[in-house]
Amino acid sequence: MSPPIVRVPVKRELLEWAVERSGRENDVRKRFSRLDDWLEGSRTPTFNQLKEFAQATYTPIGFLFADEVPSELDELPDDVVDFRVGTAGGRREPSINLLDTLAVCRLRQDWYRDEMMRLNTIPLEFIGLYQMQSSACKTVVESIRSELKYDIASRRKLSDYSEALRRFVEQVEDVGILVMRSGIVNNNTKRKLDSEEFQGFALADTLAPLIFINSANSKAAQIFTLAHELAHLWIGETSISSDPVISVSDNPVEKWCNEVAAELLMPSDLISESFTSYVSENDVEKKIKRFARYFFVSRLAVIVRLHRLKFLSNEQFRHFFGKELARLDKTRAEPSSTGGDFYKNMLARCSRRFTRTLVESTLAGQTSFTKFLRLLNVTGESALERIVEHL
Repeated sequence: MSPPIVRVPVKRELLEWAVERSGRENDVRKRFSRLDDWLEGSRTPTFNQLKEFAQATYTPIGFLFADEVPSELDELPDDVVDFRVGTAGGRREPSINLLDTLAVCRLRQDWYRDEMMRLNTIPLEFIGLYQMQSSACKTVVESIRSELKYDIASRRKLSDYSEALRRFVEQVEDVGILVMRSGIVNNNTKRKLDSEEFQGFALADTLAPLIFINSANSKAAQIFTLAHELAHLWIGETSISSDPVISVSDNPVEKWCNEVAAELLMPSDLISESFTSYVSENDVEKKIKRFARYFFVSRLAVIVRLHRLKFLSNEQFRHFFGKELARLDKTRAEPSSTGGDFYKNMLARCSRRFTRTLVESTLAGQTSFTKFLRLLNVTGESALERIVEHL
């Protein structure tokens, strides 16, 4: 005799909330043909159906049994400053993908902080070393360059943007900052991050500072975002940012962090030496292209930099900026592939420094194998061995 089918009543507003926050209404409706019946109350989902529904909408199943729609689950933590601004200046509520990415980074940061405390690691003095109101941009840039050993001449020897980004990340991690780069949530290739929603965030902490970079964008954009988030850490601020190059923000903190990033990547003295005068529009375009390749940044970043340094008038800035946006619209590539070597990609997503520390702790018996799997979101008994090979 087969067991009885267990049906679970769920409030309409909770079902609607789960579907809306997932951002996958069409997919959810295709998968659950009786969804409208559930919403109307003419039919009730089985417990197994509700489990599948929770997975499909990225919702903890316990929240579907709540008396009312949870509010705190869809909000950023109080200590996170939200600087995300669109090109029209409008903010939007954080998506479930952003919130889940922030949550998993916080989980890893908490573990890493505890591990650093166990190892009696000395706190990083440069985190929160400066105050934006009283610190000159170039003073902070010199501090970052000194800590990272960041040198423009050395970067000129790198072959391309990928190598420039990889080397930049290595320099940041070498000083004790975790850098996690991903275009998806955890290791789920079906949950792609939206580069227009956010570019990155910084989680300030003197033992476990963390920067997350949305790798759904170009390598050039990731390089600038990494520099921008470093500025946030140097003033000890936990925050989320949208595109620092093309977003419209009147926030003084974002403007200051943009200036720090621009000076770090594109020193004003080097630009002044090269951009003394121009004869034609074609000459300016050549210089923009050359600067972009020389500093491993985007052409848009160069145009903004030249304008702020007074080498381009407002009219020229609008002309070249608009022209470059139009060029990008025509040549915009498809989002980067999430394929390739899983473990190699995982090291970028989880931070090579974090992963190495976790592996060492697990091999030493300080961290359980179960927690190791959970923190990296991997499965299988061979996972540890495979990761050691890649490290």
